[in-house]
Amino acid sequence: MKRLALTAIVAGILALGAGMSHAATTDGALITNIASASFQGAGNARGFLVTYVATATVLVRNPVIMLSKVATPTMQAPGGDVTFRACVRNMSLEVSAFNVTVTDAIPAGFEFQLGGAFGASPGVWPNTWAITNANGVAGPWAAGWPAVGQEAAWFMRWTLPVLGMNASGCIEFNARVL
Repeated sequence: MKRLALTAIVAGILALGAGMSHAATTDGALITNIASASFQGAGNARGFLVTYVATATVLVRNPVIMLSKVATPTMQAPGGDVTFRACVRNMSLEVSAFNVTVTDAIPAGFEFQLGGAFGASPGVWPNTWAITNANGVAGPWAAGWPAVGQEAAWFMRWTLPVLGMNASGCIEFNARVL
């Protein structure tokens, strides 16, 4: 009875958050510049070193890229299709991100069916994504989507040239459970 109750609890928890994951980057780097000084006395006397240094700091703003991925549906039978969607969002309100690249793989036990890209923000259009695929992360990468029926392990890479401030874009592909 305890095992059945524990199984029900775990299944409920997994159902609430199943299929969704997130990752993000930091929003800046603090750079410190240090200066020191020395001097010579009158008549070319030996040099003296100033006993302290002066510093200045600069916060270099970075884009804040958040990556999310969701699978729909989160439970599927063999022969059924699952849609995988990966979205990137630049959470920064100050700087754009350039050459944002998302790499994903056809999961084990699936075969590729169909792919698509779309922009969720003005200026991020489907035709701005560079779509490539390869049989390994190291490449070589070929232009376009994998062939329908391609099985794991096969990789897809999408590159967005510019992701503006508070902008987002998504990629999705359908795969069939083997």
